[in-house]
Amino acid sequence: MNIEDVKDEIRKSENIGLFYGKTGASIVAFMLQNQNVGLNKQFAEELLTDVFNKINDNVPLNISQGISGIGLGINFLIQNGYVEGNADYVLKEIDETLFKRIVYYGKNDKIDCIGLCEILFYILVRLKTGLKNKMERIVFSEFAKKILNLIYFGKGLDFYEEPLPYNVYYPMPFFLYLCSYMYGMGIYKNRINHILEEMKPMVCSRTPFLHCNRLTLMASILHVANSTEDSDWFECLNLLHNGFSFEKILKEETGCKQVFFTDGLLAIYLVAQDYIKNCNLEKYNLTIPDALYVHLSQALQFMDFEQSKKNGRIGLDGVLGVLLFGNLRKTT
Repeated sequence: MNIEDVKDEIRKSENIGLFYGKTGASIVAFMLQNQNVGLNKQFAEELLTDVFNKINDNVPLNISQGISGIGLGINFLIQNGYVEGNADYVLKEIDETLFKRIVYYGKNDKIDCIGLCEILFYILVRLKTGLKNKMERIVFSEFAKKILNLIYFGKGLDFYEEPLPYNVYYPMPFFLYLCSYMYGMGIYKNRINHILEEMKPMVCSRTPFLHCNRLTLMASILHVANSTEDSDWFECLNLLHNGFSFEKILKEETGCKQVFFTDGLLAIYLVAQDYIKNCNLEKYNLTIPDALYVHLSQALQFMDFEQSKKNGRIGLDGVLGVLLFGNLRKTT
């Protein structure tokens, strides 16, 4: 794979989003600028400038291709010192756009649970890492409460259904994670306790068919259990943990064929890392198999660039994401 071909594809793309476009590619270039892989700060800044020039009211709100993801990407670059700036000032336009397009969301509007979960995640990250103004914090906290209730009251039965085939867009665990995130920040704790109590029987009575999805649900339940210190959630985690197998993921569910960030081994690796990082009890612990590391580290050697280009998988959720993983693994 020629890195110049990858850069040309990114430059030509009209997608400015996080997963498939220039925001994500800019992050990879900033992070690998000193790794001798053909990506540098000049290229990263070129992409970021194009992102700012092309943000408009037609850009969707979601994380994968929309302004929530662009905002998260820019916030990441500022928080980690790759670019200089005041995040509250730089992200003001994105914050205001999200607020204007969600504040009048009505009870009769069709609810996109994943889309609203993504927006809520962005709002919570902003509250955790920025928004120094007291009034802005109050406004955004109320905004987060509104979105949480929109999701909870608007969910249908498909909210609890696992995605088949595997991908990270699994509403129930995502919502559980956001509840634990808000709870840990001290936002809406009483309401979240009620929501979790109401959801508990439905969540704990379900065992996803795919072990990939079991892992995702386990990671979210662990966050809830740690935040609330509720023994019921630890028992629920125990049931899933006892029936979980990495071997089934690698040999039966993925076949090591899919490696990308939203629907492949890279997603599984990141979820497993999150689980292990937050697991404080030995009996619930997991060990990532060496086979997963090996396959991800070798993935670029066997990747069909033309097919990846045809499928739109060049950016962070694609070729560049695998490149990033491989190089970060070498340095850690």
